[in-house]
Amino acid sequence: MSKSKVMIIKLNKKFSTEKALRQRVSGAWKIKIDTIINNKISHIVVMYHQVVIADYCLGARIGYHLTGLDKGRVWFDLEPYEGKTPLKGKKFNYKTANPATTKSLIDLLDLEVKGAPISTTSLQTKIINFIRQPIPDNIGVISQSVPVLFFGNIETARSATISLNPSDLEFRDNKQQLLTANKKRLVDRDILHKKDTDYLSLEEAEKVYNSCINYFNKFPYKQWFNQLDRIVSPLGFSYFADSLIHLDITPWATYPKWANLETKQEVLKAGQNISDYIIQNGQLEYLFINGNSAFEHVKSYYNDIDVQTIEIIWLDSRKCTVYTGKIGNCRFIAWSLYVQAALTINDRNALTMAINERL
Repeated sequence: MSKSKVMIIKLNKKFSTEKALRQRVSGAWKIKIDTIINNKISHIVVMYHQVVIADYCLGARIGYHLTGLDKGRVWFDLEPYEGKTPLKGKKFNYKTANPATTKSLIDLLDLEVKGAPISTTSLQTKIINFIRQPIPDNIGVISQSVPVLFFGNIETARSATISLNPSDLEFRDNKQQLLTANKKRLVDRDILHKKDTDYLSLEEAEKVYNSCINYFNKFPYKQWFNQLDRIVSPLGFSYFADSLIHLDITPWATYPKWANLETKQEVLKAGQNISDYIIQNGQLEYLFINGNSAFEHVKSYYNDIDVQTIEIIWLDSRKCTVYTGKIGNCRFIAWSLYVQAALTINDRNALTMAINERL
C-alpha cells in the first residue's frame, strides 16, 4: 500500500443522482494522462467538503477532449470500486485548490480526521446528537439497538420512502437474538460495547451515522427494501445508487412489532419529530409513501401536510388510491396498496407508471 497512489477529485457541489455524479467525475480535468498512467492510478476518490462521497475504479478508456470548452482536459471511464481500501464516508484534512490531484494512499490516510464531526451542517449535527442519546426505557425499544434516522446516503439522495418504524430484524434474527458480528446491518451498541443507558461519544455516533449511510452496501433487509426499489428505480431513484433513502416516522425499532405495540404514543414521542426535521431541513425533493397505513400515520403525525390530489386508479388487476401533495417544501406521492404484499409484475409496472405521471 505504501507505493499505491490514488486520484482525488474535489467537487464544489453535490449531485442528485449517481448517474449525474459519475458523469461529472468522469471528466473533464486538468491533469496529464501520463501522470495517471505512470502512477498506475486505479482508485478514484471523490471528495466534497473534504468528505469522501464516492470511490470508483478507473475504467478501460481514457483520453483528452479535443474540442470545445473542455479542450485539453482529461476524461476517463469509471467502474464500481472493488479494491480493499474504500474511503467513502471518511473525512480528510486535504486542502488543495486543484480539483484533480494524485497522492500516495498512505499519505492520504495520515490526513484522516478522526473523531471530528462529519459536517458542520445543522441537520447532520442534529442527527449526530440524536444518535448519542441512551435508549428510551420501558417502551419496547430493542435493547442494544441504535436509532435509525435514515437508511442510505442522506448526503446525496434527493428522494425518500417512508414507513412507520425500523424492523426488529435490523438488529435481531427471527429468534429475537442479536445479529452476530458477521451479519450485523448497522453499528449497534453491541459493537460499541455500550449499555442501553450510556450516552455515545461523538466518534461512536459518527460510526453509527456512517453505517446508516452505507446500509445498502452491506447487509440490507432486501426482502423488504427490494420491493420498493423495483417500483421507483425505473424513475431514477434507487437505494443502491445513493439517490434514494428510507425514513421512518420514528427511528426506534421495537419488539413487539408496531402492530402489536401498546406503547406507540410513547415511541412516537421519543422520536422527537426527528423525521419531520429531516424532511423540513434536508435536501429531499420527493417523498414516496408506501401503503395506506403509513399514509394515515403520516397525515396524523406531520402537522403541515397538504394533500392536494386524491385519485382512484386501476392497476393491472386491482384498484389503488394515489395521493399527492407537499410536506413543507417536499413533494409526496402516496399509494394505498402495500408494495410488499405480493403485487404482480404487471401491477408493479402500472404503479411505477402512475407515480411517474405525477412526478
